[in-house]
Amino acid sequence: MPALRTCFIPEKGESEIREYFEKRRGGVLKPMDDIRSIERRYAPLGVFEIKRKEDIKTGIISRVKKTIERSNKFYINLNNANLYYVSKGRLGKKPRIEKLDVMERIIDLPSISIEFLSDIVKKGRITHHELNKKHFLFLNGNFDCIMMLKTRDLIDFHPRVYGANYEIYAPHLEYLAKINILDFGDKRYNLGDFLSTEQIKLEGKKVDELIYNSEDILDRLEIFFAGDGISQSIVYLPYDECMYVDKEGRFRHDRLIAPKFSI
Repeated sequence: MPALRTCFIPEKGESEIREYFEKRRGGVLKPMDDIRSIERRYAPLGVFEIKRKEDIKTGIISRVKKTIERSNKFYINLNNANLYYVSKGRLGKKPRIEKLDVMERIIDLPSISIEFLSDIVKKGRITHHELNKKHFLFLNGNFDCIMMLKTRDLIDFHPRVYGANYEIYAPHLEYLAKINILDFGDKRYNLGDFLSTEQIKLEGKKVDELIYNSEDILDRLEIFFAGDGISQSIVYLPYDECMYVDKEGRFRHDRLIAPKFSI
């Protein structure tokens, strides 16, 4: 007997989906593309819970250092490594699902490169001196791991003091994060708090292939967010994919991700 799988519920019906893609056929300055096909697909999202300890200071007059534990859940597409979050609607607009590609860009990097990136992202920018105190950048080829981040456009270098040679003299550098990502504790990562689910049978439906291993994703999440975690489950995200063809016979694809919100 086919097993039931947990899936997010799609919000739009067939006519609304068709109308959405019809509006994106093009036109104005060129002939409209024809819709060749529209199909419902399901993306496998790994659900990961990460916990970490953080030091905070409490009190107004006498600041007392205290260690707390924080946790959050992250939903990552095991087909393309996209990390999802909820973008809250403003000015009457509905909330929607957005994606971040940071996991895809770091999945094959050495662990120490991801640690460097994590430290830089936490502050937005960090001096070479600050980073060197923790990681000893000129030992064990560590600076090469910094250069990997630069090559992938994840960070940038900025000279702290201007001069003839300071742009390439590491101790005078600041490292700047070039990726946009929500803070670890941002609850918008936890799609389960916002979206409705149902149990359905996926046999016979189009399900995206599992490309990434849950253990590998978890390992990268733990390093990047400096915590310990577990891989909890897989939830399937329905989406609709449209294939267009233009007058020259060229194809393009468009996607609609529109799950039903429970809030």
